[in-house]
Amino acid sequence: MQFSTDRLDILIENLPEALFLEDLKGNIVDANREACKMLGYEKEELLELAVDDLVPEGAPAFLPGQIDEATENGEPLETTNLRKDGMEVPVELRGKIITLKGKERMLISVRDISERKRAEQSKRRSREKYRAIFEAATDAIFIMEGNKFIDCNEKTEEIFECSRDEIVGAPPYKFSPEKQPDGRQSKEKALEKINAALEGEPQSFEWLHSTIRGETFPTYVTLSRFEIDGEKFLMAIVRDITELKKAEEKLRENEQKLRKLHDAVDRFQNCQSEEKLYDAMLEVAREVLGFDASLIYLSRDNQLVPVASDQLETSELPAYKKDEALMGATYTNGKTIWGQDVREVEYATPESPDPKAYMSVPIGKLGVFQAASKEKGAFDQVDIELAEILVGHLNEEIKRIRLEGELKEQAIRDPLTGLYNRRYFNETLSKEVGRSERYGYDIAFLMIDINRFKEVNDHYSHQTGDKVLEEVARLLQENVREADIVVRYGGDEFLVMLPETNGGSKHTANRLRNEIDRWNNESDLLDFTLTLAIGSSHWNPDQGRDVEEALKEADKKMYESKER
Repeated sequence: MQFSTDRLDILIENLPEALFLEDLKGNIVDANREACKMLGYEKEELLELAVDDLVPEGAPAFLPGQIDEATENGEPLETTNLRKDGMEVPVELRGKIITLKGKERMLISVRDISERKRAEQSKRRSREKYRAIFEAATDAIFIMEGNKFIDCNEKTEEIFECSRDEIVGAPPYKFSPEKQPDGRQSKEKALEKINAALEGEPQSFEWLHSTIRGETFPTYVTLSRFEIDGEKFLMAIVRDITELKKAEEKLRENEQKLRKLHDAVDRFQNCQSEEKLYDAMLEVAREVLGFDASLIYLSRDNQLVPVASDQLETSELPAYKKDEALMGATYTNGKTIWGQDVREVEYATPESPDPKAYMSVPIGKLGVFQAASKEKGAFDQVDIELAEILVGHLNEEIKRIRLEGELKEQAIRDPLTGLYNRRYFNETLSKEVGRSERYGYDIAFLMIDINRFKEVNDHYSHQTGDKVLEEVARLLQENVREADIVVRYGGDEFLVMLPETNGGSKHTANRLRNEIDRWNNESDLLDFTLTLAIGSSHWNPDQGRDVEEALKEADKKMYESKER
C-alpha cells in the first residue's frame, strides 16, 4: 500500500517525535508540530532559522553530513538545543540524507533527553555522595567479593596501618592473629561468618584484629550482603572498640566500687561513736577507693582540727584556721578541690613529699576529708564523684551519731540543771550493784534537800527558785569525783551515788556544806542563808539487805537533818 504525499505529510505532522527537514547547509526547510512544541516556535519562525541558531554557544552544531555519517550505525548524537525562551534542552539526534522532489535533504529526528540527563546526573551525584560518605566514615569499611577485599576506605588504612594497595586483593583473615580469644582459628571462623553473610544472614560479632605490624586490638564487625547487576558482594564495617573495652573495664571497676560503697554505708550505720565512724571511713577510703593516705578534720571553735588519720597521729598534725591553706579553702567554699599534683598548689601544705594526686572534700559544714595518692594523675572525675558520695554519707552519719547522743542525753538529763534524772539513776544503779557484787566494794549514797526552798519560791519567784536549783546542781557537780553520779531526784531533792567508797561520803558531805557556806558569802541571790539537809548511807553485798533499804536510810537521815 502506498501513501499519497498528503497522507505522508499528515503522518509526519502528527508523530510524537520532533522531526526537522534541513538542506545540506543546515537551514531548516520544514518541521513538524512536535518540533515546534519542543522548541517553542511557530513553524514560520523555524523556517527562517538554521542549525546554528538552535544551538547555544559551546554546544556542538552538527551539519547534516556529520549527522548522517555518525548515526548510520543507529547510535545517536547528543547536543543541546536552545528554545525560543532561552531554555536549554539536552537532545539526541538521528538523521538520514534523503532525496525529496529531486533535492537532497536531511531528515532529523530530535528527542528531548532532559529526564534521562537529570536521572544520570542524580545517579552521578548519588555515587559521588556515597563515595564521600564511604571515605569520610569513622569506621573501617571493606568491600569483599568472594574471599578477598576489592575496596576499602581511608579509615581502613589508618586502623590497619597500611596502604590501600596492601589491602585490596588480600583475604579477609590477613589482618587477624592466628587465633581468636575463644581459641578458634581466625581463618576458619572468618570464612564461616562470610559464608553465612553471603547466604543472606547478616553477621555482627566482636573480632580481634591486628595491624600489618602484628599489634592486636578488639573490634566490632558487621557483615552484610548487597547485589549489583546480579553479582553478590559483602560490606564489612569494622569499628575499633579499644576505648570501649577500656571504658567497660573502668565501668566494672566503678560498679565494684559502688557495691563496696554500699557495704561501707552499712558499716557507717552500725557505728555508734564518732571515733569508730572515722576509723571506718579511713579504712573504706583505703580499701575501696585506693587512696594512699587520708585524713579527717572537723570544725571546732574557730579552727579545723585533725580527728583521724591513717598515716600520722593526730597529735602530729597541725590545726588550721577556717580560711587557711587547702583545708580552709575547701571548708570556706564548700566545694571539692582536686588535682593531679598537690605540689603545684600554692596554698597547699602537704605533710610529706610523697602525695601527688589529691582531693579535698568538704564534709558539709562539719569539716573536711582529704585523700592523696603517691601517683601523679591517679584521680579522675569518677573517683571524685565516688569520694563525694562517701563523704556525703560520712556527713549524715556524723549528724546521726550526734543527734542520737543529744537525744540520749535529753532522755537521761534533767532539762533545768543538766544533772542525770531519776530514770538514768535507776538504770545505772542496777549496773553498779552488779559490779559491787562481783568485786565486793561499797556504794555510798548522799540524799540532799534544800532547806526552806518553799520560802524561796513563795517570797521571791519560781524563776529565782530555778536559779537556786541550778546553783546547787553546779556546786554538787563540781565537788564530787568524776566517777560519782549526781542526780536530781525530784523537786529540790538531789542524790549522789558514790561507787567504790567506804567512809568517803562523810568527807564529801562536809565539803558540800562548806561550799554552800562560801556561796552564801559570795552570792546576793537571796537575803537569807541557804543550807542543805544531807543524809548518807552505805551498801555492800554482805549487808543482807536490798540496796533500796540503803536509799531509804539515806532519805530518812536527810529528813532528820532537815528537822534539826
